[in-house]
Amino acid sequence: MKELIFGNAVSEPICLALGFFDSVHIGHRTIIENMKKQALASRCKSAVFTFSNNIYKVFDANEKQVYTYEERKRVFDSLGIDFVVKAEFDETFKKISAKDFLCKLLDNSYVKHLFCGYDYKFGNNGVGNVEFLKNICLSRGIDVSVTQQVDYSGKRVSTTLIKSLLQQGNIVDANTLLVDKYFIEGEVVHGRNVGHIFGIPTANIIFSEDKLLPSCGV
Repeated sequence: MKELIFGNAVSEPICLALGFFDSVHIGHRTIIENMKKQALASRCKSAVFTFSNNIYKVFDANEKQVYTYEERKRVFDSLGIDFVVKAEFDETFKKISAKDFLCKLLDNSYVKHLFCGYDYKFGNNGVGNVEFLKNICLSRGIDVSVTQQVDYSGKRVSTTLIKSLLQQGNIVDANTLLVDKYFIEGEVVHGRNVGHIFGIPTANIIFSEDKLLPSCGV
């Protein structure tokens, strides 16, 4: 899987999934799978857009990520994605208008087809929505496919729901929505070496400060 920087030229035709994909849950995966099928049918490369940093910090929110950028890349790679298009969400990016965002995205890329969720928002103050996206793309001859809401046990699947499940220690339901098992990527280091005394040897991991952890347990 190749890593591309938002705004840089892409010469190959691509089908692109738009979003943050911060947890790559079953709703996100539906968007990505639809994109992959179209990419295969139209002989394009498959690509996913995401942010390389914790966007919540830019809004002064003390929010963690289910998956960091490096962890998301691992998931995307396992899904057979050809390209990941990354952008850093900072104060400058935050102020980009919806139209300017699309122009920067489309002017430098040979995008054939865009995919997103029904609630996709973009641009300064989130003024860009699905209808805005369709109108701009129509004028450029680019197709747009929208994935509708995905529910689980009567609730809308979202990263917020998964965070709640993890913080409650409900790993079973969280893993169902994540499809793959929740994981933490980091450096394994020596700890106090007491876990094995109780018959529960553990691995001590240095993880990103932006990583959301489940409730305490073994």
